[in-house]
Amino acid sequence: MPKPRTKKAKLITWKHADSVWAALSVISFPAVALSLASLGWQPYAAFLMACVATLAVLFIEAIVRGKSWIFQDGYRHIFEHQETPFRILVVTGGVLLILESLLVFEFLQNPAVDGMILNVLARKQCTTPQAPFAHIVCPMFENKPTINRQEFALTYSLEEAAKKHLIPSAMAGSCIVLPTDKLDLTQSNFTFFAYCQTWQADTCQTTKTGESAMVNAQMNRDAQGFYAPTAWQEDKQSTQYQSLTANKSLLEYIDQQLNRRCISDLKQPVRF
Repeated sequence: MPKPRTKKAKLITWKHADSVWAALSVISFPAVALSLASLGWQPYAAFLMACVATLAVLFIEAIVRGKSWIFQDGYRHIFEHQETPFRILVVTGGVLLILESLLVFEFLQNPAVDGMILNVLARKQCTTPQAPFAHIVCPMFENKPTINRQEFALTYSLEEAAKKHLIPSAMAGSCIVLPTDKLDLTQSNFTFFAYCQTWQADTCQTTKTGESAMVNAQMNRDAQGFYAPTAWQEDKQSTQYQSLTANKSLLEYIDQQLNRRCISDLKQPVRF
């Protein structure tokens, strides 16, 4: 008797399946990286997760299809071509050049980039202090939710005392003080670096170098809550003073702060 015929199931394959999986694996990297970056992820974390997503697509394809598009004949000639590494290098270099050009352009014309760079440098120095002036500069970048009124009164008093001693003949001017240690309101003896700048009547720009000194002062609190010096000793020969005055970046920062203070104080009076 003849055997009954059995129908064999034919496996239907789609000739464009390799292209679809290739597109998914390629698009998954920028899609995941940009999405996570827009959600606030750190750049390196977004990059690593994008790599994981690409590898996951390749792994899923290997499980579902039992093969990967990378090793198919339609794409093998791309990876086996002798100029493929050079082409990848050229494309990558071009993309990096464009990104670097955009970064330089943003750095030159966008003031917000300056704040970002200064914030990164400040956090780096204040997290692991290495520079000798870190304990002086870092308090400037600390976020203080409230103002300590007694500390403000002491700082204001030190600046006023420095102004009277370092630039006594100046009609207008201001000083910035940088304590060598954290201010202790329970003590009366303070050591600090004082830098004063004289202002002109018609402009805040000055061509004269500011007056500065390392000061050791004895301060007593008055009835109004401010402080007045009872002893004042200046030092311009110590190693610490020479180190601070040789720090051009610190002096430029102080000059900028004093210039802003001048612009704020020397505004034209309101006329009625």
